[in-house]
Amino acid sequence: MSKRPLINLICLLTMLSGIGLLSGCGPTKAAGSTLAATATPAATATPAVTAYTSSDGQYTIQYPNGWTVKALAAQNTSGAAEFDSSGGIAVFVVQPLTVKTALTAHAFLKDIVSNDAAFHNPQVDATTTTESYPSGVWTVASATGIVSGVPYTWRVYETVHSGHTVLIYTLVPSSLAASDQTAYFAPMFTSLTFLK
Repeated sequence: MSKRPLINLICLLTMLSGIGLLSGCGPTKAAGSTLAATATPAATATPAVTAYTSSDGQYTIQYPNGWTVKALAAQNTSGAAEFDSSGGIAVFVVQPLTVKTALTAHAFLKDIVSNDAAFHNPQVDATTTTESYPSGVWTVASATGIVSGVPYTWRVYETVHSGHTVLIYTLVPSSLAASDQTAYFAPMFTSLTFLK
C-alpha cells in the first residue's frame, strides 16, 4: 500500500473524531445496523513482539517485531498511534477519544469508506459483531473495497473505557485478512492493556 492512502487514512481519522463529537454524546445505534452473534477469537501463537506504551500513558500494547509505530496527533484523541507491518501492507491504528461519542463502529466505518478517495467500490457489512478480549468487549464493523487495484478489508473496533470511546482500525489486503487477524491483530488486541 502506498503511503498516500495511509496519509489519507490518518487525515480522515482525525476529521472523523470531530464528526463524532459534533453528533452528540451517549450510545446510539446506527440506522440499519444490527448486532450479529458474538465471536470470541481463539488463542493464537504470538510472533516475537515489542512493547509500546502510549504517549499519554493510557495503554500498553505489544506489536510484532519488524513493524513500525508512530504516535499520532489527532483532534479529540489522547495517545493515538499507528502500527504498520513491514512494507506498510497491514495497518493497525489505536485511537482513544477524549469523550464518549454517539457514533457507532458501523457509522464510523461507513463515513470512512464513503469519504476516502483511495478506497473504491466499498461494501460495508450491514451487521456488526462483537469480540471479547482482556481489554473488554469490542463492537466490530467490516467493509471491503479496492485500494490501488487491490481488494482490502477494513474493520473498525469500538469500545468504551472509563467513559471514553476507544476506536481501533485495521486495514489489510483481503487475501491476508484471515491470516493477519490470527497472526497479528488478535494477539495485539489480547496484549492491549488500559493503564488508566
